[in-house]
Amino acid sequence: MLPKSLPIKLSKKDREAIVEDLNRIDYMTPAQCRGALLRRYHELQHFYLNPPRSHIEARELQPRDFFVHFRAQDFLSFGYIHALIEQQPQLFLNALYSFNRYDQVIYNASGYDHGAFAWQVLIGYAANDDVYIDFMLPRSLPLTEGRVVCHIIVDCILALRNPDLKAPAVDSAERFLQCKRTHYERAMINALLGILTQDVERFNDALQASLDYHRRSQITFDRGLLKYMPVSSYGLLALAYRYFDNQQYQQIKHSKHDLWWSAFVAHNEQQGYRVGQHLIRFDGELSFMNDAESMMEVKHTSVAEMREQARQARREYAQRQQ
Repeated sequence: MLPKSLPIKLSKKDREAIVEDLNRIDYMTPAQCRGALLRRYHELQHFYLNPPRSHIEARELQPRDFFVHFRAQDFLSFGYIHALIEQQPQLFLNALYSFNRYDQVIYNASGYDHGAFAWQVLIGYAANDDVYIDFMLPRSLPLTEGRVVCHIIVDCILALRNPDLKAPAVDSAERFLQCKRTHYERAMINALLGILTQDVERFNDALQASLDYHRRSQITFDRGLLKYMPVSSYGLLALAYRYFDNQQYQQIKHSKHDLWWSAFVAHNEQQGYRVGQHLIRFDGELSFMNDAESMMEVKHTSVAEMREQARQARREYAQRQQ
């Protein structure tokens, strides 16, 4: 059950939707979450070793398999709501950090396309997570011709990191806005252009527009708990913190929007936009998740070893029941 007051305002219908989602996610604390993850891991191990359909070849569970399934558990949304309930912004930073590590497992090759990583890069900035940002950004692609919003987003971010790309990126983004675009597309691009051109007023207007759209949004990826977490807008503000000078940053009008968690922004500002930590410390089969740098090099146990571990677990369980 959600507490009566939260740092963000929710209608009765919204609260009911969140409660429904939380009931579907059967954990509410980091300890319970860790237990659910381990149970899910072993369930999927069994599924891959003993597939239900005869035409699927049995094989070992790989990290990518696990986290593709795991994404359906809405972990990031859980982390946000859990942090709101506890009124601890650091919990959300930690959830973002953990989610980014999981995403690195899923996207085990980066830089092949601009659009595939635009939203992940914004999440990286919201988390103040340079390891994840560097991992997700394209490495050697030219700037695009300005046809798709996610391409333009990455172009603008690349230009912020490399001033030599500023002129073509600004030109491409301005041409993009000359065509018919959605309110959200315009908000995102105008916010980034505001940073690129050092126009605080333009950034302020665009940040508010991005929140307005997010609140009204009915598109698929903003349904459920995600509808209440404007993580891309938090990412835009983190970008502004990096690329505006202190005087310009102080001119940003912090939103009073229903979805804007002011305490999270204040927490980031107070600690200088530091990166979070793992929400959960893993051991055993999932211990590779603890190290962002080395987790891509995972040594898997063999099928025989996993079966022996399962038999040993059953024996220990039987002994405890005697």
